[in-house]
Amino acid sequence: MGKSIVLLIAVIAAVTLAGTEAEATKRCAPLAVGGSGGPTCKCTVQNYSTVADTAINIVIYDAAGGLHSCNGITLPARTATFCHVSIAANTSCGCVVTGEGALTYASLSVTDGTTATVPQLSVPCQ
Repeated sequence: MGKSIVLLIAVIAAVTLAGTEAEATKRCAPLAVGGSGGPTCKCTVQNYSTVADTAINIVIYDAAGGLHSCNGITLPARTATFCHVSIAANTSCGCVVTGEGALTYASLSVTDGTTATVPQLSVPCQ
């Protein structure tokens, strides 16, 4: 009985320590794109884990379908990256992120050309 418990604890510890975070899919709700200023859609991914995320794929969509992809991204622990693309005014855009771990978060923002670092609109991805 004692050996069984020790073996069970050893197996659980080995799986916990050796396991990588499970992949997920995060979808960002569409955002309306403004009518001026050279709008862009920017999908940001932040890794809050202590391990790197590998093979992250980011796809930005417009109303007609796929627009721009950033594929095969390796995101080190506790860092962030983004994928962005210019988009037609008075439309909408969305974003899908795949391959990220459980402690990686994504968001979609719409910016304009004059304030490219300041989002006009932003939404978390779930």
